[in-house]
Amino acid sequence: MVLERLSQVQLVDLVDVDGVGPCVRAGANGFLGQASVSQLKARLVTEKILLLAVKEWARQLGVASYDKVLLRDDPGGPPKVGTMLWDASGPSYLRPLVRRDGDGKPKPGFFVCDVIIGDGETREQAVRAFVRKCQLLGTFKRMGPLLPMLISDRYSREGFGLGRSQGVIMATPGTLFGRDVAAGLAALLHTLTKAAAIAAQRPEAIGELFDKLGAIEGASANLRGALFEMLVGHCVMKIDDGSIDIGKIVIDPDTAKSAEIDVFRVKEYREVWNYECKAHQPTEIISRDAAEYWVTNRIPLMHRALKREERFQQCAFHYEYWTCGSFAPDALAFLREAAGRTKKYAIGWKDGDAVRAYVGRVRPKAVAKMLDQHFFQHPIAVFEKRNNTIAAARDGADADQELAS
Repeated sequence: MVLERLSQVQLVDLVDVDGVGPCVRAGANGFLGQASVSQLKARLVTEKILLLAVKEWARQLGVASYDKVLLRDDPGGPPKVGTMLWDASGPSYLRPLVRRDGDGKPKPGFFVCDVIIGDGETREQAVRAFVRKCQLLGTFKRMGPLLPMLISDRYSREGFGLGRSQGVIMATPGTLFGRDVAAGLAALLHTLTKAAAIAAQRPEAIGELFDKLGAIEGASANLRGALFEMLVGHCVMKIDDGSIDIGKIVIDPDTAKSAEIDVFRVKEYREVWNYECKAHQPTEIISRDAAEYWVTNRIPLMHRALKREERFQQCAFHYEYWTCGSFAPDALAFLREAAGRTKKYAIGWKDGDAVRAYVGRVRPKAVAKMLDQHFFQHPIAVFEKRNNTIAAARDGADADQELAS
């Protein structure tokens, strides 16, 4: 009811952000300022990497049960303790938090954590909201004690003092994980916020981020998508010219639905190129369903939105699907059929081998080496490829044996 009333007076808007889901955004007629979708996505990726580090920290130190730490993006999330949602939580059997029931069995307390990254100084009002969550759960008599932690880039003096006075662990990435990780997270947020400019001018920043944050378990997997888009953006601009944008949001004027274009390249008054970038493992196969969804759902939405812009009226439109993996035979057949019958725009695609060949044309060769190192020759990719090769050889041997018998 509160949300409905705030929406009616246009203090907030309800929007569906492509790749994120339903969101509440400060309204255009409000006093909070309009939110940026690109900044939101950059912040979410950065906070996810930070939360992965928090999870490993809590597990390794025994702050929370090893297999019970939940993060907000986990399949079982968002973490809920009592009536409140958190960015991370887990039952804790640390001595000061454990209580005993009537049978003498241990009853755990809970480690709970929220993170605020890339929002400048965390002020007293924000800290007070976190403290209020903790206070409300403190009134539940049957619930175990909380070990609350708030993580932010920095705090105002008043905010920091309030949290400490209420028994909250007031942390920063630097105090928890050291300067290198803190610097890596700050660089990641800056890079993703300015993705197009950095992809054009400093593609080596992509490799630097993998180096700085790769020690965090799960970080590389979560960075692959965003950084693959930057690599593609750099390469298409260098080879085929034009200006690029990364993570461009377009809105269909007919349905008001939005879509994100991973890499958007324009040659003014001539050509518009849209690249769907999937940083899959080299062993992953794109199914017909995935190809069909892209052709029948995403492309028409993006095309309707772009065709309404005055500067694109005389342009030729191209839509391409790039993956580090490969396409299933029926997916390729569908794409060829769709490309042959479509006249309004051109449809194209590149599998892993075609992507590598294309990137190999970029000079200097450091970009191609970066692609191999982090996308095609990463230990996970090599391990999966080796297992698939062994499985294929085993299946072939079984078939030969059956034929001989």
